[in-house]
Amino acid sequence: MSINNIKKNSFIEYLCSPECFGSRNKSVVTILILLIWLTVVIVVSTYHEVWRDEVRTFSVAIESESLWSLQAALKHEGHPILWYLILRAAFYVMHTPLALQVVSICIAFASVVIFCRYAPFPVWQKILFIWGVLPIYEYCIMARDYGISMLLFFVFATLYTQRQKRPILTACVLAALANTNIHSCILTCVLAGMWLFDALVIDRHSLNTRSITALIAAFVIVGAGVLYCVITILPSKEVVVKPVSQVASEAIQNLYANIIHPGKHFNIVFPGLPGPVRDVLLLGLVAGLLIRPQAAVSFFAGVVLSGTFFSTVYPSALRHQGITEMFMICLYWIVYQQKTNNTENKLRWSLDFINKVSVYVVLSAIFAVHIAGAAQKIGVDIYKEKSSSKAFGRFITAHPEYHDAIVMGEPDYKLESLPYYVSNQIYIPRERRFGNWVMFAPASKARMSLGELLNIAQQVRSSKGAKVLIAIGHLDLFSQQGHEISYYGKIFTWSPEELTAFKSRTIKVAEFRKAVGDENYEVYLLN
Repeated sequence: MSINNIKKNSFIEYLCSPECFGSRNKSVVTILILLIWLTVVIVVSTYHEVWRDEVRTFSVAIESESLWSLQAALKHEGHPILWYLILRAAFYVMHTPLALQVVSICIAFASVVIFCRYAPFPVWQKILFIWGVLPIYEYCIMARDYGISMLLFFVFATLYTQRQKRPILTACVLAALANTNIHSCILTCVLAGMWLFDALVIDRHSLNTRSITALIAAFVIVGAGVLYCVITILPSKEVVVKPVSQVASEAIQNLYANIIHPGKHFNIVFPGLPGPVRDVLLLGLVAGLLIRPQAAVSFFAGVVLSGTFFSTVYPSALRHQGITEMFMICLYWIVYQQKTNNTENKLRWSLDFINKVSVYVVLSAIFAVHIAGAAQKIGVDIYKEKSSSKAFGRFITAHPEYHDAIVMGEPDYKLESLPYYVSNQIYIPRERRFGNWVMFAPASKARMSLGELLNIAQQVRSSKGAKVLIAIGHLDLFSQQGHEISYYGKIFTWSPEELTAFKSRTIKVAEFRKAVGDENYEVYLLN
C-alpha cells in the first residue's frame, strides 16, 4: 500500500471516528478546523451591525446601578438574568461595548469545542453541524442569550453519563440552563423529568441513603433555578395584557393542536417543508429515540410544549426554534452514547436501526441544509446592512459638531442599537427621560403627535443647551397620505400643519435607508 493510500485511509478513518483528538494528527486537523471556524466568525463579526435586541440587553446589563436594580429591570424584559450577569461581568473587565460580541463568540466557540470533543457522532457529522446557521451565526455572531443554551445543553449531555457521580454539578448546569431564556426553562423541566425517571427506574439498584440525599439536593437546585427564572420573567400587573384564565384556556387549546401537528411551529429550523412533512419528520425523530423510550417521550414533550409556547405567548423565530433543535441534539447525544449493541432481540435491532437512520441520515440532512442557511445569513451580513445604527454612528463621529448632540427617535426603540457605536445621550420622548432602552409599559406614552415630538425636542434643547438630532423612522413622512401609524401598541400622528411646522424648525442632515431590517431613519437637526 502506497503512502498516499495510507494517508487517505487515515483521513477517512478520522472522519468516520467520533474521536477528534484521539491522536496527535487528529488533534492537529481538528484544531485547524476549529481555528478556521473561529477566523470566519471573527471576520464576519467585523461586518455585522448589531441591532436593537442585541444592544438592548447589553444596555440593561451595564447601566443598572446594582444587581437589585438589574433584577427589577428584567420585569419588563421577559428574559432570565444569566446573560445579563455575564455581560455585566465582561464589561467590568473589558470596559468596552465590544464585550458584547467577544462574549458571544467565546461562548459559541466553547460550545463547538465541547461538541467536537465529547459528542459521540462521527467527525464528518460534527463538521457539518459546526458550520450550520445556528452555531456559526444565530448563536454566535448574533449576540443573544441563546448561545448559552447551546453550550449548557452540550455540557449537560456530556455530564449525563456521570449523573450518579456528579449529581450536584449536573443539577447546577440545568439550573443555569433554566435561566438563559424561557424556551430553555421549559425544556429544562423536561430534561429534569427524564433524569428523575432514570434515577428512580434505571439507576434504582444503585440508590442508597447517600445517593438519595444527593439526588434530592440536586432536584432542589434544579427546582430553585426554574422558580427563579419564573419569578424573574413574570411580568408586573401593569404590563399584563391578557387575564390568566384566558392564557390558560388558549394554552390548553394550543397544547392539543401541537400534539396533533407537532411540526406546526418549526417552519424555519426545517425550511422548505410543508406542515404535514414537518409533522412526519419530527415523529420520525421521536422514533429514532425509542431505543430509550424515556428520551423519545421527552423529545415529543419538548416539541409540543415549545410549540404551545409559540402559539400562546410569543411567535417563534429561528433562534427560538433552534433551542428545540439543541434539545434534540442533546437527547440524541445522550441516547447514542449509552445505547447497547445487543441485536439479538428483533425489536431491539429494529429500534437500533431506526436510531442509526435518524442519526446518520436525518440529522445529517438537517445539518447540511443549515450550512446553506449559514451561507445566506453571512452573505447578508457582509454585503448588506442589518441596521443603520453603525452608519448613523459613523456619521456622528465624522461630524464633531454632533459629538455632544442629544438624539431623539420616533419610533424610539429604533435607536436602541446606537449606543454600541457612539456615547451620545438618547432622550426617549414618550417616557420623558434619558435612557438607552425603552420601556414597553404604560409609563410610555401610547399616543404621540409630530407636534408633541417637536415641542419636546425644543424643551430638551432649552434645558440642556445642546443640539438635538431627531431620527424619524417613519420614512418619507412628508409624502405619506395617511395621518396615523400604529406599531407595538403605540400610535404616531401628524397633521399638515404639524408637518409644516416641523419642516420650518428642522434641517434634514442625513438619511439611512440601506438596512435590510427596520432600523432605518431620516435624521433632522432642530434649528
